[in-house]
Amino acid sequence: VLGNNGPSHYHCLPQTEFAPLGFLNFRSVITVAVDHTHEKFELPPEAQISPPFVKDIVARFSSFYARQGQPDVDFTGLMGF
Repeated sequence: VLGNNGPSHYHCLPQTEFAPLGFLNFRSVITVAVDHTHEKFELPPEAQISPPFVKDIVARFSSFYARQGQPDVDFTGLMGF
């Protein structure tokens, strides 16, 4: 069983009464343009992660990518050129 002391590219989301145990995989990050969120996700969201946990997730995400180096971003694809 993985926990938050496991591999650095996973972050554990604990089980709650309304959501099962889950993991964020920082190696499988996707970006979605704001105007396409309705196509990818159910809106409005049924639940959200509370701000104290978001802070921990962002810190772990930042720490993981700081060790990986700067990604090679294809800005032409992002900007629609």
